[in-house]
Amino acid sequence: MSALPPTRPRRRAASFVLTVAFVASVMTAARAQEPDTETAAPIDPANGAEIESALEVVGLDSAWRSATGLNDTTRSMTVVYRTGDEAIVTRLLAVARSIDAVREQHERLATQLRLSADDVAEAAALERRRAIQRDDAEAHLQAVVALVQSVAVDLFAGNGDGDDELLGTDGQELLHAQRTLELQGHTLDEMLERREWAMDALATAEGNLTDARRRLRTARNTHERLSAEVAAVRQAWDDYEAEAEVLLPRAADAFVLADVPRVPQLTVRVLDAYINAELALTDAYPRCRISWRTIAAIGAVESGHGSVHGNGIELDGTPVDPIIGIALDGRAIDNHGETVAAIADTDGGRWDGDATYDRAVGPMQFIPQTW
Repeated sequence: MSALPPTRPRRRAASFVLTVAFVASVMTAARAQEPDTETAAPIDPANGAEIESALEVVGLDSAWRSATGLNDTTRSMTVVYRTGDEAIVTRLLAVARSIDAVREQHERLATQLRLSADDVAEAAALERRRAIQRDDAEAHLQAVVALVQSVAVDLFAGNGDGDDELLGTDGQELLHAQRTLELQGHTLDEMLERREWAMDALATAEGNLTDARRRLRTARNTHERLSAEVAAVRQAWDDYEAEAEVLLPRAADAFVLADVPRVPQLTVRVLDAYINAELALTDAYPRCRISWRTIAAIGAVESGHGSVHGNGIELDGTPVDPIIGIALDGRAIDNHGETVAAIADTDGGRWDGDATYDRAVGPMQFIPQTW
């Protein structure tokens, strides 16, 4: 890529030369580096905190954190997507809501399916009991019919050949024979009545068995319907999760490459680098106390956060094209109107590609000795 505009001289390897103009520009830039962290509308795809909250409901928050690779502060930022990128995140959130909905539906239907299985078992047990009761009623009726036939035979047999003998008997014997016939007639009436009762009992048992079989068919149909619904919802759940698996890394990339509101040319990935730099320095050099805003201000002044000359920052945080400053040959004029220091090559051209003079390297424009 083209060389940067003239840069300031570096008189010491590990530090910038803080001219009045440079300090003023950094101070101005520092005030402009505060990103917009206002809370957006619920589930607004431009708000990192809302995205993560929505994904947490369906257990995708860990995958989101891993895919973005951002620290907690950066992930919570509100961002401005490039054209079309917000559609990917919006779809991911819609899929997440669908996963939550079908998961709840699946749980509800699965509960209904378990209950319907119990209904089938109870209906089957009832059907077996009703079948036994019907068989018992039928056997009882057959027994009563047999008794009726036996009594009838005895009755008609008593009025047969023995009638002639009654003609020569005395009155007492005749009275006894009459009572015997009356008793037999009463028994026959009773048997006929018992047969009616047995027939009614069988009819009732048949009706109960029919009702039990109808209930069993209904329970089985309900169970089959619920089984099909559970399978369909489970398939929808799997489909949504598969779509989320494809969408999530793309949405994470879109978020990482999105812009921070009110800070021109500052992407989320670059902001994350600035914040991580402050955290690392705080751990390594507690007395340093440099804030990420100051680091960001330097990046803004030196390379427009890596966007100088139409450049950009990749997902991994490296510039699309190397950012190399002008040769520090002691003659060139930097962008503050000052003559640069003469710094002979110190890295054999390893970092800046120049084996004669050093050149500032990278978005922060450090000279090779600093690297």
